[in-house]
Amino acid sequence: MVQAHIVGRYIFLRLIEETTIHIHHIKSADYAKSLIDMIIKYQLGKINEIKEYTGENVKVSCDSIETSNELVKEQWDYFVMDMASASDEKIKGKYHGYVLEGIPASRDEKTVVFLKMANPIINLKNRRSAVFTFDNNSELAEMSDEVCKLHMNTDCIVVDEKIYSFNYKFEDLFNVEKTMQKIKHKALEEIVTIDAFENREEFEQMARAYKSPRTFITLKRERVERIKNKTKRKK
Repeated sequence: MVQAHIVGRYIFLRLIEETTIHIHHIKSADYAKSLIDMIIKYQLGKINEIKEYTGENVKVSCDSIETSNELVKEQWDYFVMDMASASDEKIKGKYHGYVLEGIPASRDEKTVVFLKMANPIINLKNRRSAVFTFDNNSELAEMSDEVCKLHMNTDCIVVDEKIYSFNYKFEDLFNVEKTMQKIKHKALEEIVTIDAFENREEFEQMARAYKSPRTFITLKRERVERIKNKTKRKK
């Protein structure tokens, strides 16, 4: 992935593989401004509302989730630590996306992070085609270098310790599916200990066989307490 500190006309990039982060610097003229303008017009401008993340919201909404939420907290903390310990050594391999971090101009403003789950590195030399450019003599010269392609949209925006997602691509980055399974098992263990079922074993077998762990994300504390309270349960 790529982390970019947007400061004036420059973006300071950090290329990130799965386990290693690498720093590179590039010059940027109008990219930062154009990116923000396009996100406002074509992404923020097309959503109907912002909803708390459940894993099942329709995509005319924008999901929001705190970075301290148990679904993402552990992986987010690892992600931040990896950014802080980035290396400037070049590696070979495929990248899975990039991060652009906007540094606030003053203390009153907030840092904004843009996450894009797409490999920004393009290798121009391949077996199926050749790419040429004009040299100083106006002659065609073959280009065989790698180039960095940054998109004019984003998958997620992180600001004020909250992730705003326009799709579900962040789930893979933060290993959300695995964490969902942990939450499901924890919730079931708590529920089955409640004396609220005629056949506890049958309920536990049926609940554990339920394949979608997303249902348990919205299992609020008050719902569990309602099950515990026999009077409320009868109502």
